[in-house]
Amino acid sequence: MRYRAHTAGDGGGGHPCFAWEVLRLVLIGEGIMNFMAMMQKMVQETQGGFGPSKMKKGQLLLAPDSVKYTQEDKTIFSESPSGVKSVDEMTMMGEPTGVFCIACGDGKIYNFQPPGSDKEKGYEQYLIVKARLGK
Repeated sequence: MRYRAHTAGDGGGGHPCFAWEVLRLVLIGEGIMNFMAMMQKMVQETQGGFGPSKMKKGQLLLAPDSVKYTQEDKTIFSESPSGVKSVDEMTMMGEPTGVFCIACGDGKIYNFQPPGSDKEKGYEQYLIVKARLGK
């Protein structure tokens, strides 16, 4: 699910730099993850029951002055857009997997996928984050 909001007074159709967006995502791990590590993390996340509905969902807030990921009202990370080094997608044999990462200037890397592991949705969200952060 994608939300879009605008600052008061811009009529909802203002310039995109005044908007903030909230993307529903699952944090599947921190650090550099290869495909096998990603799959192991997904198995761990579903131990309480099978399926993406059992994975801990969170929200990535893209605001003009910050990038923040929260899970159940707990902030996992918060960074200024200038503190984000890169936004990269994970591919397999040249095809998008729906998984992407945000690498911060302090060396921390956060790996995300959409709830339900929807490749197309993950790729769309990757493009949104990459465009919003200009990375």
